[in-house]
Order: sequence, then structure tokens, then C-alpha cells
Amino acid sequence: MSLKSYVEVLEGSAEFRFSNVSVETHAPCLFRLALISRRSHRMSFQICIKTEKNLEQLVSEIRDLFSLPSFKQGSFSGESYCQFEVLGLLILIHRAEEEDRDPEVMQYPYCFDLQMAFADHTLDTDDVEYRLQPYYAELLCFQLGLDTAYHEKQKTDRAWKIRYHFCSKNAHWNGHILYGEPGWEPAVLKSPPSLWRSMHPVF
Repeated sequence: MSLKSYVEVLEGSAEFRFSNVSVETHAPCLFRLALISRRSHRMSFQICIKTEKNLEQLVSEIRDLFSLPSFKQGSFSGESYCQFEVLGLLILIHRAEEEDRDPEVMQYPYCFDLQMAFADHTLDTDDVEYRLQPYYAELLCFQLGLDTAYHEKQKTDRAWKIRYHFCSKNAHWNGHILYGEPGWEPAVLKSPPSLWRSMHPVF
């Protein structure tokens, strides 16, 4: 979803200050609280993660997977978060409070949030976002053995609709069996997506 559409969803929100960045917020995720801007188109997406690992272990594994630089660690309202900045990307990994999670991902305690800033204000990033979001969800799932979920949004005449997609690593995947050969199975299994529903209003 483009920033313009995202801001329309967040209309009427209150000003919030995070990491010295003044933003407008109506969203539960800390990352989105910090990164919304009316002046430029910015693509952002979130991947929910279910794992028994603690935050430090999860962040270290993600850092090694993507060969990321050292991260900055901080806390907000008593909750720790870790932030990476690389090649124009801002990645935030943190634990989501239960009251801030959608019902479909109540069992997914962590968030992987990625934001890209583009100088071209007329660039439509919707297609890029919808391609990258499932890619990273499947990559994290397969390489780190995590259960992941990501949402898909659809604009209706009156409001936005949302549904979630779910990924889990296939324990029976065999890397020696090539695609199309007998016995081949996908490395990542996708559960049926949740039903479309209206986005919950946030007060």
C-alpha cells in the first residue's frame, strides 16, 4: 500500500514522538508510529514471527542471515527493540504487545518491520511491497525455521479489508530432490489465508 493510502487510513490520528522523529500515529506497531510522513512516499511492511527464541537470539540470527551491520538497541514503554540501517533500509525487530496484535496473529509475538524511503514522490511502491513482503516472510521462515505471517490489504468503497497469509517450514523438504522430480515438496508450506475482514478501527 502506498503511503498516501496508508495516511488515509490513519486520518485523525494524534502526534507522537519516537526517536526524535515527530509522526502521526494510529497504528499499533512501534515502527509505523515512527516512520509515517505526509511529505514523501515511503514503502513499509510488517512480518509477524512466531518463535520460542528470545529477542536477542532472533535479532542475531537475522543479522547473520542478511549480513547486516551492527544494530542499535533501545526500549520503548519498557519493551526492547533492535534497529538496523543499511542501504536506505530501516529494519526494526521488536516484541508486539498482545493488545496490539490482530486476532489472526495473536500467537506471533515478534514483528519484523522494514521501511524504504524513496526520493521520487510519484513512485507507486504498492507492487514492490506486495512482492517483497511474501519473499521475506518465506525467506525468514525457511532459513531460520520460523513460523511467519504477513497481511494483504484491499481497498473497498468504504474501507480497507485485510487478511493474513501464513508460512511454516516443511519438515519433509529434501534439498536433493529437484522441482518436478518425484517426491518433490516445497520448502515452505503456506496455510490457507484468513478470511477477508474489515480493518479494526483504532481509537
